[in-house]
Amino acid sequence: RGLGDVYKRQTPTNPWVINVAQMGNYCISERRPTQLWRARANSNQTLIINHMGKPKANSKTEWPAKTSTLVWPQDMPQLDGSTYLIRVKGSTSARKIVLHFIPGNLNNDAQRAGWMATKGCRKQAKMLLETAF
Repeated sequence: RGLGDVYKRQTPTNPWVINVAQMGNYCISERRPTQLWRARANSNQTLIINHMGKPKANSKTEWPAKTSTLVWPQDMPQLDGSTYLIRVKGSTSARKIVLHFIPGNLNNDAQRAGWMATKGCRKQAKMLLETAF
């Protein structure tokens, strides 16, 4: 089995992390650092992120062993509505994600979850509601 198969069997419980093994839309807050998450943290790995829009950008970051979360690399711009390819070196393929910035004028988690669902961040919205109530 490839690393991708292992990653798919586990999912994060924090609605504010990006699962590097799952492609899709991710809603993030400008109020907190963007966190990346991996299921297996038993070894050092290299995280590779490619921004698919303009400006083109590439980032390569070492992800230390025993660390399941990693702050989004500072050398990679986070742009609303932008598409990125994320790959953990050694995995069989890259995952395409799209970032969406959550508006700051949403007053509570129910409003945020509703907005997130409209942007395709349904798993995050569900987790947010489950942890809020």
